[in-house]
Amino acid sequence: MAKATDEDVQVVHDTDSLLAALATITASDYVLVRNQQGEICGIVTMADVATRFGELARPFFVIGEIERLIRGLLTPAFDHDPAVLKATRKKTARVAEMMFGDYMFLLKVPANWQKLNWPFVDQSAFIDLLDAVRKIRNSVAHFRTTPLTVEENRQISQLHGMLKKLAV
Repeated sequence: MAKATDEDVQVVHDTDSLLAALATITASDYVLVRNQQGEICGIVTMADVATRFGELARPFFVIGEIERLIRGLLTPAFDHDPAVLKATRKKTARVAEMMFGDYMFLLKVPANWQKLNWPFVDQSAFIDLLDAVRKIRNSVAHFRTTPLTVEENRQISQLHGMLKKLAV
């Protein structure tokens, strides 16, 4: 039994910040957690850290991919027409310089929407979904600390999937 004991186990306190304990967890692959009464009350492993990172980082990556796809779809239709882009709130001549709100402003104009030739995509539903993802993007970009809700994940996945199909 004595051979199964690890004498060099690292211990953190339940009031410690995960960020502050990260180097210790990384070096040891795990830490034990001690509560304010001095009792061991849990364990945090690298798998726990990776899971939490995935929950928080996934939206950044998917939203980044959404922006890349939108720009790829809008650039051929609008970059050759600077007058259309200069009419947006951004006052730019390039789609690459636009943001979600600018895409919405641009695509609300029926003539602009028709240039995309997306016959099976409802303009209003697309803009509503784009607006929902814009709000999620803003909260994520401003370091939201809570994971996305099931509905927010659904909205991101729906827009991402739609854009991937349109980009084919």
